[in-house]
Amino acid sequence: MVALSLALLALSVAYLASGTCPAQCTATSNNAAWPCRYHQNGCQVAVTPNPDRAGASDINVAVISPYSGGLGELMTMVEPAIAAAVQDVESSGFLPGFRLNAFLGDSKCSVPSATQATIEACSTGPTKHALLADSCSAACEAVNDAAQFFNVLQVSPGCISNSLSDSARYPFFTRMAPSYRFNVQSLYEFTKLMGFQRIGVVVGYRSINTLGADYLVSLMRDDVAAGRYNWTILFTVQITSAGNIADAQGAAEEIERKDSRINILALYQTEGAMFLCQAYQRNLLSPAYNFMAASGWWNPSYIVERAGASDCPCSVAELHRASYGLIAADKGPMLSTEDVHGLSGRSFSDIYGNYTEECLSFGNGTGICNHQWAGYFYDGLWLIASVLHTYLVGGNRSIADLATPASRQALEDLSHQVDFAGITGRVRQFSTPDQAGDRNGVILLRQAGGPPESTFNHMAFRTETGIIFQTDVVWSPDPGHRIPCAGTCDLASGFRPADRSTGCPAGKIWLNEQGCIECLEGEFASSGMAQCEPCGPGSFASTPGSPSCQLCSPGHYSSAEGATSCLECAAGHSRDSPGGTVCTKCARGFYAEQPGQAACTPCPPGLSTNFEGAVEVSMCECDGFYWEQECVKCHYGERFEAGVCVSCNRSVICEEGVIVGKAPEAETWSKTINAAGLQRTLSQRMTIEFLLVALGIDPDANRQKMHTTISRYGATVQDLMAGNSSREILAAPTADVLTYLQAEVLPTFTSLSSLLEANVGLPSGAFLNEIRQQTAALLEVSMAVVDFFVEAAAASGAQTAGLLVNVAGRQRTILQKLLKHVLFIAADVSVEESLEALESDQRLFEDTHNAIIQGAEWASIPRLTRLCTLHQMRDVTFYYEEGIRGPVRDMLSADLPDVVALAQIAAPNMSDNTDPLGVAMNAAVQLFINDPGTCNPKEHMTESDWWYLMKSMSSKAARSQEVYRLFMQVAAGSFVEQGKVELAVLMPASTRELNHLLQGSRASGIPAPPSQEIFTKPGACSDGAVAN
Repeated sequence: MVALSLALLALSVAYLASGTCPAQCTATSNNAAWPCRYHQNGCQVAVTPNPDRAGASDINVAVISPYSGGLGELMTMVEPAIAAAVQDVESSGFLPGFRLNAFLGDSKCSVPSATQATIEACSTGPTKHALLADSCSAACEAVNDAAQFFNVLQVSPGCISNSLSDSARYPFFTRMAPSYRFNVQSLYEFTKLMGFQRIGVVVGYRSINTLGADYLVSLMRDDVAAGRYNWTILFTVQITSAGNIADAQGAAEEIERKDSRINILALYQTEGAMFLCQAYQRNLLSPAYNFMAASGWWNPSYIVERAGASDCPCSVAELHRASYGLIAADKGPMLSTEDVHGLSGRSFSDIYGNYTEECLSFGNGTGICNHQWAGYFYDGLWLIASVLHTYLVGGNRSIADLATPASRQALEDLSHQVDFAGITGRVRQFSTPDQAGDRNGVILLRQAGGPPESTFNHMAFRTETGIIFQTDVVWSPDPGHRIPCAGTCDLASGFRPADRSTGCPAGKIWLNEQGCIECLEGEFASSGMAQCEPCGPGSFASTPGSPSCQLCSPGHYSSAEGATSCLECAAGHSRDSPGGTVCTKCARGFYAEQPGQAACTPCPPGLSTNFEGAVEVSMCECDGFYWEQECVKCHYGERFEAGVCVSCNRSVICEEGVIVGKAPEAETWSKTINAAGLQRTLSQRMTIEFLLVALGIDPDANRQKMHTTISRYGATVQDLMAGNSSREILAAPTADVLTYLQAEVLPTFTSLSSLLEANVGLPSGAFLNEIRQQTAALLEVSMAVVDFFVEAAAASGAQTAGLLVNVAGRQRTILQKLLKHVLFIAADVSVEESLEALESDQRLFEDTHNAIIQGAEWASIPRLTRLCTLHQMRDVTFYYEEGIRGPVRDMLSADLPDVVALAQIAAPNMSDNTDPLGVAMNAAVQLFINDPGTCNPKEHMTESDWWYLMKSMSSKAARSQEVYRLFMQVAAGSFVEQGKVELAVLMPASTRELNHLLQGSRASGIPAPPSQEIFTKPGACSDGAVAN
């Protein structure tokens, strides 16, 4: 033994005293380094001497725990509690004739460093009579092995590994904190209380991590075997070493792959923060993905301690978000009630307040406290003082009787008999066989959600009687993601996260044990499908996890289900469109020499084939009209007649020298122009719906509307390029128009729609200006397309109301532009430019509105003569005046600083009013295309309506005569100035009366002309009144 002691002493000297307290400590809110409290004092805790202990014998206790490592700088945080305990013992009546001293050492939370610190403490300096060590379980085991050579009792303030309860392997050991079994038991009970069943487990490389995970799994498997609870353990993955980012990434990937929404982490804070950073980078965030730490050695400030480390490359904000809602089970914290400590006699609130004041004062007021751990150091020193008092004073012994095998055994026996009210709860050791070596105590369930520098809140306490909740369970930063709790929780009304997906992403299906799994090659699954389906004929899936099957490309086909690739068309065959199930023989006049041709090759000019499926050019013959030994082939628009090709008139379509059909009718052109015109409106509408979401106006509905609008625009672009007979939409009339749609419209639309989809629902940012510019660009190209189709219709000789339909359709667009300008103003984006555009577009809308009713010869717009269209325009006028004009005029007349607030007030109502106005305008456009004249307004005319109408017409006639008189008066030079003033007053009133006479006014109860005859010949009004 002497030789071994000398060897240990030599080893300690070789270590150069590196196990003592450090010179610099960084347990501060800003991680700044400050001189440690006791380094200059030889790592001895300084106390104010009690005069009654003059000449007392020194009892020396080595307090060893980490200043660095897996628990961070724990010792710096708990030093004030150690000092308070030593001072309280000094000031008490305990251990008369003796003085308790505390010497601090650094275990670094590792086996080598803990061994070194123990040997160093016990073999250098004053003799040590007891150890208060350690706080990391692996380090505790190392301390125990080393301490056996020095015959001292080991009291651990924080080691919770259940393995330490094995007194044969780890003798002379007393724990202050309940073992990890209670941590695991607490999370097991909480998870069960929440009704979670599907669980994933991420375990660290330390033995306590694996033991904790094994205990949790055993509890759940016992439940399943006994039929008590239907657990599904999805996986147990391990982070096998410190700083192993690859393992952390693999764990996050496994969570995502198995759709593990509830996950238990048996990890220290070092590996836990590293893992959470990887979870953040994969967007595995609460409340969709939730985490619970079973071995809760996580400092309240772990976020600021770990963020930015080489193995934790997340910012403080990112790690804070990844941690939000994390529930950590650990030993209970210091109590702060008015109850009195059973040994020191001080109130818990006094001890708590004194500790808090002292730890915060470190680093010039930047110190960090750890109320979760500090109490166990305080109570641990008092337990040591208590058993030493009983052994020395009660047994009338001296210092010389300590540090012997007999004293060590006696002190351990006494420590198991201690029972006092400590600041960590009742301090006593269990004696039953199944719990021997464990301490009775309270487990604290903390939940991350506070600021990064102290993120944990005290959520609940777990005792022998159950879980007592102190605060709500808060799953995420969203206020709606919480369970109201006060003692117990209202699970019925609170939010509980699902432990599984509500639906797998496209390409995957749900299996309970595996989560969302990929479909095999040749199969697909769209979102929400319960099982993978084989690709149908004409399609294939070459990779696993396909959300849909790809159509076979032109020149290829598949005729069976479940294809993983497509076959080439044989020679003499082709397939010119995707999705082929068979290939078509080349038509007469074509051939295909190579397999896989998308189109058959036409025979040389003047030649053709007289059969289908030709495979060589040599099979081509004359494919025109053979006339006097020549092959005559007519161009498009020509027909063959007596050896020559003559032009066909505009009423028919001629191809290959024969009449093949009639030209498109005027109504088809009108419907095509209307479809193109509606694109202008949709180009504005998608941005409007985006802005409504950004402003919080019915965000869910408007987000869905935006997606629908984008889809409608994209589908119509395709229809305008290729035609759509079901919608009576003609294909691009010329190659130039098709090129413009492909090269200008489609890219502009794709850019804007992608920008909208990517940013919908995000806070306002610089992208709003980009959206504003791209929206204007999409409107510009959409308007150009309308002009192209109007010109094409005119060139074809179609008798359409193309110009009028175009102008009326443009009104729909201007209405959307008005709302768009208001929403950009409400979002405080380019306010002055938006105001200018708002004023210009309002003026354009009102001028155009009057023009399409009254006519505008200078613009070739005829006066409106169709009765049903007129009555529909009356509704347009009503909705515009009721819901749009007033708010717009208010904004245009307001001071610039007030405009944004006015726009924010007006935006919801204008949004609501734009919809019925848009519906009314759409109906009017359809009537401009084709007014069948089937409406019968006279059915709804009352006698008072007739008299009001005649009165209005009489008033209009009288006012017109008055205007004529004043014009003549001014022209004659009589009372010129007075006449001009009266004209300035009468002319607007006369115009309003004319508008009311022509279209009525719903707002004022003025009827529109009830018949076509009265509309076109106002004098018939009196006849109509008499007849009705």
